[in-house]
Order: sequence, then structure tokens, then C-alpha cells
Amino acid sequence: MAIRFTFLSPMDASGADAVAKPHTILARALRRSDALGRWNGVALDPAVGAALAGRLRDFDYDLTALRLGRYASPNRHRQARQDPTLAGSLFVRGDLSDIWPLLRIAERAHIGWHAVEGLGRVRVEAIE
Repeated sequence: MAIRFTFLSPMDASGADAVAKPHTILARALRRSDALGRWNGVALDPAVGAALAGRLRDFDYDLTALRLGRYASPNRHRQARQDPTLAGSLFVRGDLSDIWPLLRIAERAHIGWHAVEGLGRVRVEAIE
């Protein structure tokens, strides 16, 4: 299976270097889906979540359609934040069947920091 993970709004790329470790992009999607599930009374079993996260490194990632950028937003304390972002599309190939439902939830939940400000809006499409 192959997917196109398209950023409809840039994703905050603070933290782990998503270009050097592209699996962290999908890990953010899994964490966000699990966190919202917990908010609604359901959650991944910790062992299942860890196993899924561990498998993310095994996929093939094509980053050629990703672009690096910056996000500038003052917070309520008037501190000017300058955070790195990713935009464009990420292509992933591998057996994604176990995480496909969680990636679909991430479409509705958005991913990464500043999601409440509109960052990290994604579309996930199966391609072949």
C-alpha cells in the first residue's frame, strides 16, 4: 500500500527532525489520534501503540515533495515564536493497514503543535 500525506496547512516541525526521521510525522498522527480517542473514552492499548509506533521506521518515505518553512505567531504574552514547518506532500509505502484507520482520524484531528491555530491540517489518500 502507498499513501500520499498532504499538508493542507503547514505542520509545526519543532522537536524531532522530521526530514532526518520522517517516521516521526506519522508518529505525530498516531499520538494525536490516540490522544483524541482518550478524550472520548477510548484508547490504544499501550503495547499496541508502542508496536505500531515501532513499525513506522520500516516504511519507505519519499520526501521530495516536502518543503521546509517557518511559522511566525505571537502568543498571548507577545512573544514572537519562529517555528519550523513542513508543507507539501509525503509519500509512504509499506503495509499501512494497521495504522490506516488512525491516519484517517488524523485527517479530522490535525497533527503537530499549534494544531489549534490551524497548523497540521492533512489529507491522507491511498495511491497505487
